Amino acid sequence: MRIKLLIITVSLIISHISITGSIAEELSDPEKIAQEYMTAFFHGNLELSFSLMHPDVLEKQKSSIIEAYDNAKKNGNAEKFRQSFHNIDDLDSTLQLPAKDLFIFLTKKYRERAPEQFKEAMKNTIVRVVGSSSFENGTVRVSLEVTTPTKSGPHKQMTGLVLSKYDGSWRVVKNAK
Repeated sequence: MRIKLLIITVSLIISHISITGSIAEELSDPEKIAQEYMTAFFHGNLELSFSLMHPDVLEKQKSSIIEAYDNAKKNGNAEKFRQSFHNIDDLDSTLQLPAKDLFIFLTKKYRERAPEQFKEAMKNTIVRVVGSSSFENGTVRVSLEVTTPTKSGPHKQMTGLVLSKYDGSWRVVKNAK
């Protein structure tokens, strides 16, 4: 009787492992990219994170910043604008960086000012794919659960990303609402 119970238990464990393993492997490409992007961002691997963003989106955001800065200079508000960008001494030169490098630099500047407990919590954040939906325009919305450790216990939050193809690979376009 004990041997039969042991065999049934081992069989159930093996079945659970193989089912769980196949579920993990069934993440679609956009889901994998979304999870990799968010995990890299939270864990501080900004090079990887921003390389998973759609380059056209980064270029468009960079252009918006340059346009706003140019307007601030015309209106005599360049110093105030510079201060809003973490007091970067030479903002003109910084804005000449390639888009991906610019956003890596700006994000690092922002994080330098964050409290240590915030940085530590981000490094220990867990990102899990909840599901995804494809749309006729070729984009995919990936829903994610982000779990961040806090003093009072894990804090779970739902979020999402929209991805589209760029040169045959899925890339993050924006946060989903």
